[in-house]
Amino acid sequence: DVYKRPMPHTANGKVDRRALPMPEGRPVLETAYVPPRTEVEESVAAVWSDVLGLERVGREDNFFTLGGDSLLLVEVHARLREHFDELSIVSLFEYPTIRALARFLEKEKPEGAGTERARARARRQKEAFRRQASTRRRGSDGANDTPNDGEDR
Repeated sequence: DVYKRPMPHTANGKVDRRALPMPEGRPVLETAYVPPRTEVEESVAAVWSDVLGLERVGREDNFFTLGGDSLLLVEVHARLREHFDELSIVSLFEYPTIRALARFLEKEKPEGAGTERARARARRQKEAFRRQASTRRRGSDGANDTPNDGEDR
């Protein structure tokens, strides 16, 4: 016998998505996980991973298949615009995989001093995302039991 828990509902009878449990890890996809290869792919993957709440995101993964929607795409757009000034939200719909989006961004980005600054910024952000993820993992297993001094970090 298979037991299915009843779906939580809101007061007006709709499925209460906020009350559903979050899926753990990377969702089961048709494509195998392929890690990001370039700095741009790593930067995009770090943003997607953070916004989607996934531990890892592969270069062939589709943003929408991973659980992304248009509202989350707006957040991704805002974060990626910090590094890629000319990125339009339409481009994110046109290039829904990390590989395709990175290839587009690499072609659109002129080489020069601005590019090097953007790469340095991307490296710093990638490191910050790794530190943040590491802190979250330690916090979730109880290893990070430092008292909160009331300050948001």
